[in-house]
Amino acid sequence: MSSVQGARLARARRELIRHLRREGATTAASARPIEPANSLEASVLKRMLKREVIRPGTKGGYWLDEERYAEWKRQNMILAIGLALVMGGIFACLAIYEPSHPRHHPAAADSVTADSVSGDRPAGEAPPP
Repeated sequence: MSSVQGARLARARRELIRHLRREGATTAASARPIEPANSLEASVLKRMLKREVIRPGTKGGYWLDEERYAEWKRQNMILAIGLALVMGGIFACLAIYEPSHPRHHPAAADSVTADSVSGDRPAGEAPPP
């Protein structure tokens, strides 16, 4: 998913939540109708209904389950933090094990490069003692 598509989905979610809160639809008895503005909002509504963040009312319409919404936001935050930690670990490993890092000995790397460039010995053969 592109960042533009992700931003559009987030905006559609915020619009649905804002509409329900503005209408006071936070219980089954106070459910209000929702008319999705486009197919994107319709798919977001369907997804939020599936996760029971938005629920159908007893007499029609929809309402926002604030507890489920808070839990859903918390789970998304945990996922984002976990992903950031994994990516940070990968970048740290790449930085540490990069050949130009001070832990690596440039003389050893240069001799291997020089040996493989010179056509005197086959690659991987040790130099004479």
